[in-house]
Amino acid sequence: MKRKKGKEQSFDPARLIPGHITRLEPYSSARKESEGSGTGAIYLDANELPEALQGMPPYINRYPGNETEELRSRIAAIKNIAGDRIFLGSGSDEIIDLLMRAFARSGKDEIMIFPPSFGMYQSRAEVNDLGVIKSDLGPGFMIDSKKALGETTENTRIIFVCSPNNPTGNLQPRGEIIRLLEGFNGLVVVDEAYIDFSPGSSLLPLLDEYPNLVVLQTFSKAFGMAGARVGMSFSSPEIRNTLDRIKLPYNLGIPSVKLAIQALNTYADHRLIVERIIKTREELSQKLALMPLVEKVYPSDANFLLVRTTNAASIYGHLAGRGVIVRRRDNEPGCEGCLRVSIGSDAENSRLIEVWQEYGKETGVVTGRESLSAPATQRQASFRRKTSETDITVRINLDGKAYSSISTGIGFFDHMLEQIPRHGMMDLEIFARGDLHVDAHHTIEDTGISLGKALVKALGDKKGIGRYGFSLPMDDSSASVLLDLGGRSYFKWEAEFSSGQAGGVPTGLYKHFFRSFAEAALCNLHITAEGEDDHHIVEAVFKAFARTLKMAVKQNESDTLPSTKGLL
Repeated sequence: MKRKKGKEQSFDPARLIPGHITRLEPYSSARKESEGSGTGAIYLDANELPEALQGMPPYINRYPGNETEELRSRIAAIKNIAGDRIFLGSGSDEIIDLLMRAFARSGKDEIMIFPPSFGMYQSRAEVNDLGVIKSDLGPGFMIDSKKALGETTENTRIIFVCSPNNPTGNLQPRGEIIRLLEGFNGLVVVDEAYIDFSPGSSLLPLLDEYPNLVVLQTFSKAFGMAGARVGMSFSSPEIRNTLDRIKLPYNLGIPSVKLAIQALNTYADHRLIVERIIKTREELSQKLALMPLVEKVYPSDANFLLVRTTNAASIYGHLAGRGVIVRRRDNEPGCEGCLRVSIGSDAENSRLIEVWQEYGKETGVVTGRESLSAPATQRQASFRRKTSETDITVRINLDGKAYSSISTGIGFFDHMLEQIPRHGMMDLEIFARGDLHVDAHHTIEDTGISLGKALVKALGDKKGIGRYGFSLPMDDSSASVLLDLGGRSYFKWEAEFSSGQAGGVPTGLYKHFFRSFAEAALCNLHITAEGEDDHHIVEAVFKAFARTLKMAVKQNESDTLPSTKGLL
C-alpha cells in the first residue's frame, strides 16, 4: 500500500464513508414522525402491549420515546457541548463498532491501535473484517506520534487512542494526540473511559478545532453503571448523524436512560466517589509495592493499577484460588509479568493484600522490594495546586524508574521537565491547566511551586538522604547546579542567553521556575550556565538539575539525618 505523505488541508468525513452507508436513511418510527405524540396520545403504532405486566415499571411496555433526548440535553449542559455533537450507544463498545462500520470498508480498510491497549478495538476490527496496524507504545507506555504517522497508509481510516490507557493506566500527552489529529486525514478516536479519575483534562474542548476528533466517554466507570450499558461519543454533527443513520432502532432501553439521568442528578455524589477512588488508589499502590514478587506498581490515572511481578501466573493462580480475581496482562507488549488490579472497596482491597501476603508466607518471599534491594517503602507523593489562574497536579516517586507523563500545554517546557525523571531516575507526572491564553507565566511559576511542594512531601522526614547534590558541566553548553535540601531557601541564578526566548518561552521564566521550586522545596539552589545556543543552555540546566536532585535524594543504609543540628 502506498504511504500517505504530508497533511491534507481539510478533513471531510464523507470521504471515509462507504457508498452504501451514505445512501441509508435512519430508522424513523411513526411515533417520531407524527406530531400527536404529546401527553394523552393513544399509541397504536408499534405493536406494544397496552400496559406493563404486574410489578413492572409503568413505562416498560413502551419503546423509548424522547427519554434519550432528555439524557442528551443533560449531558450537553454538564459537558458544555452542543447536543447535536452527542451520540448515545449501548456502552462505548457499540459506538466503537459503529464507527468502524460507518467509516471503513470491510475487507479493504484498516485501523491503527497502540498496544498494549483496550482489546475491543482489535476485536471489533476483526468482526468487521478490517486490518489492524499495531504501533506499540514507547517508554512509559507513551504514544510516538511521529512513528505512528509514518506507519499509516492510504487505507488507514481510524486511529484509536485510549487515554487514560487500559491496561497501563496512564494519560497520553495531549501534544502527541494533537500531532495525530493534524497529521492524519482520518478519524482519531480518543477513548476517555477513565478520564474522571485523571487530573489531566478531557479533549472535548478541541472538538471545534479538529473535525476529525471523536471522544468516547461512558457511564460504566466513574458513574458506576457498567450494568446499564450507556456510552457517549462527542464529535462533529456530521459524524454523529452518520452514526444515527446506521444504529439499531431503540439502541438504549428506557431503564438505562432513566438511570443515567438519575446519575447526572447526583453529580456531587459522583465526584465524591471519584475522589475516594483516587485516594484509595494511591494508598493501595503503596501497599502493593511491598507485596511478594512485585517489581513495580505503575502510576495510574484510572481506577486500576498495573502491577509488574516476577511471576504473574503464580500470583494470579494463588489469588484466584482464594476468590480474589484480578486480570492477567502478561501476554501484552511491554507488560511482561503484569497483573491489572481494579480499585475495590476498603474490604475488598484489604482482602487482596491479605491473600497476597499469604502467598509470601507460603513461598518464603517477604516483600518484592526487599528482594530487589530497594527501599522498603516508596517515597512518593501527590500535590495539587489550584488557583484562579492554574490547576496543577504533580505526582512524584523518588524511588521510581524514570517514568514520566508531562502535560502543561507548553511543548518545550514539557520537554525540559521530562529531563528530570529521565536523568534523575524518578517517576514524575505533571498535569497543568493554566491561563495560557494570557501567557505562560502563571503555568510555569505554579508548576515550579507544585513540584517543590510534592518533593517535600515525598522526602518525608529526610532520614538517610544524601542532602547535597552538585553537577559538573555537560554537553556543549556549560551548566552547573548546586543543591542543598537542608530546609532553608536560597536561590542563585547566573545564566546568560543570546536572545529573549528559548523554545518559544521567555528565558526569564526559566529562572522564575527554579526560584519558585527552591522556595517551595525549602532548599538552597545555585545554577550557573552559559553557551552559544539558548536551547542547549536550558536543556543542560534541566539535565544538570535532574542529576543533582538524584544525588541529593538518594538514600543510604543509614536512618539518620544528614545534619549536625539533628534537624532538617
